[in-house]
Amino acid sequence: MRIALIMTTYNRPDALDVVLDSIKNQTILPDEILIADDGSGNDTTNAIEHWKEDSTIGSKIRHIWQPDEGFRPGAIRNKAIAKSTCDYIIMIDGDMMLHPKFIEDHKKVIRKGYVVNGCRVRLDEKLTNKICATHKHKNINIMTRGILKDRIKCIRFRPLSKLFLDNFKPHSYYGIGCNMAFWRNDAIAVNGFDETFTGWGHEDSDFLFRLSRIGVKKCDLRFAAVQYHLYHTQRGNGSDNHIILKNRNSEGIIKAIKGIDQYLD
Repeated sequence: MRIALIMTTYNRPDALDVVLDSIKNQTILPDEILIADDGSGNDTTNAIEHWKEDSTIGSKIRHIWQPDEGFRPGAIRNKAIAKSTCDYIIMIDGDMMLHPKFIEDHKKVIRKGYVVNGCRVRLDEKLTNKICATHKHKNINIMTRGILKDRIKCIRFRPLSKLFLDNFKPHSYYGIGCNMAFWRNDAIAVNGFDETFTGWGHEDSDFLFRLSRIGVKKCDLRFAAVQYHLYHTQRGNGSDNHIILKNRNSEGIIKAIKGIDQYLD
């Protein structure tokens, strides 16, 4: 089994550098790293080209780019999944700095018939700026100043994580795309992400709900696969997309109206 790490990005080369540095320091490296670029300019391209020269992860990096036509995470994720040659996908955002055991933790919970949704630790602007300037990020813990909320999510403790998973019962298919893992074939079976969701929000929950309709169970990962969300201003509240999500759920739609099939051979 081969594992791909897909990370979305848009005009944030400083955060991209930090995230790629955290990928380089993983105890287990992914087999390929696909940077799903939603229309960034030359600064991002130059940063990626620099990382391609790195002896550790450079050969694994592939840059998947689309023109800047507004916020289109569904489209660029579909294009990256279509380009992937791996069986299993771990998906993050380009402002999610990873704990060194992030990939290792995800690999330990891989199961057929499941999609995994993790969580994130939100950092404030001051700490984010310091990390981007210095790349000193290896000692963030529950006591670190600059964590905005949910400090408990800093805790990585495998026995507690296993206990949680063994006793977990799915209760909701709402979720976040910045820490998600799934089988590539399952994504293709529901036609990937629905690109008719435009702007910020809920295209990831729609994906999870449609997976549930083909029998894929959602597994919430806690106390493992820790990631740190570098600060940015809020992109919107997603209220319009939430209405669309509720309507799609009432209709019981399984396959994305506009999805990954347009990019597959």
